[in-house]
Amino acid sequence: MKAIEKEPVLRYADAGEFAEDLNRYLGGKPVSARVAGPLATWARRAWHRRDWIAAAMAGGAITAAAFLIARMERSGEGSIPVENGVPDDGSSPESRGNREEVQRLLAEVREEHRKERPDGERIEQLCEDAFRRLIRALSTEKMASALYLDLCRVCDLRGARREEVLDYCNRAIDADRLFMEAYVERALLNMRILEDMGPRDRPPGWKGDEAAASLRQQIVGDLQIVVEHETDRCRLGLAEGLALYLNDDPRSAAPRLQEAAQALGRDERVWYWTGRAWGDVEGKEGEGIAALTRCLEERPWKLRARCHRARLYLKLQDWEKASNDYDFLIPRNSGVAEYYNERGLARVKLGRSEEAIEDFTKAIELRPDYVTAYLNRAHAFYWLGRTEEALQDCLTGLAKAPPEWPSRRLLEEIRDKCLKRRGGS
Repeated sequence: MKAIEKEPVLRYADAGEFAEDLNRYLGGKPVSARVAGPLATWARRAWHRRDWIAAAMAGGAITAAAFLIARMERSGEGSIPVENGVPDDGSSPESRGNREEVQRLLAEVREEHRKERPDGERIEQLCEDAFRRLIRALSTEKMASALYLDLCRVCDLRGARREEVLDYCNRAIDADRLFMEAYVERALLNMRILEDMGPRDRPPGWKGDEAAASLRQQIVGDLQIVVEHETDRCRLGLAEGLALYLNDDPRSAAPRLQEAAQALGRDERVWYWTGRAWGDVEGKEGEGIAALTRCLEERPWKLRARCHRARLYLKLQDWEKASNDYDFLIPRNSGVAEYYNERGLARVKLGRSEEAIEDFTKAIELRPDYVTAYLNRAHAFYWLGRTEEALQDCLTGLAKAPPEWPSRRLLEEIRDKCLKRRGGS
């Protein structure tokens, strides 16, 4: 290679020097030429490809700069200035004033929801005003992702169709793939949908059908994105807590959700899932009731929170409070057989057996195959001395109950007691 080096000073001085090196090589003696080392080889190749390397370095620098800017915006360094709770994105004072007004309207809606008897017409009017302002703002402001997320929340507060609510949330994410707040919002929305899937009397370990499994996977994916990229400690803890709860680890989930709920203060959805997580931990039912009560302070008409609190009261044998919660639930959602059955259980323990039988009967009217209600009514009939009615409920329940039903043995025991009592009379 020395004979053909590009630089003259690196080549042989003349043909005689070249011939002398050849003779040394043929004689097995050391030569003056040296094999290029790894560093020299790399440098020579880099020089020949210097244009490509320069382009690659420039591209890498641009990518790194874009990543750092995005991270700074998410962590608050170099982020858009905020004044009065509304981002100052360089838009006109009129546009910023418009968004300030939207935030004020949403605050009024939340205050209305806190009332024992919220004014539905006023909520609709406030939401409609906020919705129109946000739609107008989309044509003038640059913060499209934040606007779409506000639209999502407005639609949710006014009780819009879930498809519409999710659509605006998806648009917020499409407008800014690093908008972690929107991923959390979508996860919370989809968790509510997942909760409504499947039977009300779910067997232990029930994971849902194929649609539920697919939705669960999507929620976990959104939460994983937040865990990997979020810099805000509160949202990070919320995402970790929700992911742990979905993965059937309520004991680890509950403290994280509790911390996030306390930091967010008045987000009833986070208090709700905090209560659900604590309620699933043996011996922590009291903490679950406290979190659900906090949720209900923010939104007294959140029926699913009151339902789960009532069930925790039943578990703790606080029959009076359980009955009171069901007294609130039933007039507002009278088509749920489980509410009547569970209130009946509380009334039996309170010594109000006749009222309990009315509840069990209503539950059976709503769900003729509700075997648990037959069992509970048979038990109430038996203790009131109404043996024939108790026996009839036992026989009907046994005919409807599947062979693997866990409480089938209890029905058989009451049936045998009824037959024994009837035979001895």
